[in-house]
Amino acid sequence: MTISIIIPYFKNAQHIKRSLRSVFKQTFQDFEVILINDASPDWEMGLQIINSFSDNRIITISHTNNKNGAAARNTGVKAAKGEYIAFLDADDEWLSAHLEDSLTKIKNENSDISYCQAKVSNKSGISMMPSKGIVKSQTISDYLFVQGAVMFTPTLVVKSSLAEKVLFNEELQRHQDYDFLLRCEANQIKVTFVNKPNVIVHWENNNPDTKGGTWDFSLQFALDYKKYFTSKAYSRFIFKNCVLKLIEDKKKTTAFKIFSRHINPTHLSKFNYYFILSYSLFGEFKHPYKWKK
Repeated sequence: MTISIIIPYFKNAQHIKRSLRSVFKQTFQDFEVILINDASPDWEMGLQIINSFSDNRIITISHTNNKNGAAARNTGVKAAKGEYIAFLDADDEWLSAHLEDSLTKIKNENSDISYCQAKVSNKSGISMMPSKGIVKSQTISDYLFVQGAVMFTPTLVVKSSLAEKVLFNEELQRHQDYDFLLRCEANQIKVTFVNKPNVIVHWENNNPDTKGGTWDFSLQFALDYKKYFTSKAYSRFIFKNCVLKLIEDKKKTTAFKIFSRHINPTHLSKFNYYFILSYSLFGEFKHPYKWKK
């Protein structure tokens, strides 16, 4: 078995057919599909859809109690038999060449993790992210928080030995992907980038505030994971996830305290300071050329 595909399932009956169709349309077919039911209330309906594919490569595992996506992924990783792990969320989908392109890149470049561009679909339309891949001398924290790039979990293909060693932090409500990637990097791994939008990430109903997306949660995450950040990445992470949120919520005194305690002002760009001024004036970001309009 070459690849184990891990799909956490919770209230995904309306999306799971789309997700699985994208899996079985892959040009690379040596895989197993492990679906983890995280005690979902619509599992009976979802299971009917899953069984309609009539493919013996599908394995289902059920949690007796609801945990979270990190726990579901860990359950899948521990049950996997493949040499590699590919993660997919039940409401997202892959283009047909995703697994083949990822595997080719990993083998050609002797890498531990592959990721690719994604088409991100939200209420505003579709955007392509990231625009550029990580470079050889760049840390993951600088790539994510200084460059402002992304490495979506449904784009990741990881060596099973690495995924089993690192696993996801099941205690986190948010930033589970950052946790996994930063701790992977601590194991001296090599990352490769597929410069093709092989994954469609559906954010039409995305609401980070329902996932522990508060400034104080992010601050505690940064404090706990500080050893995995460069100093510049640490400042940028707190700026984006704490200071801007506080300014947006009109809590400017607290924002100033967090800024003064945790951020090196020289680590921010002119563009970051534009954000502070714009959020202070308008409660949202507006490009400077629009300020007088």
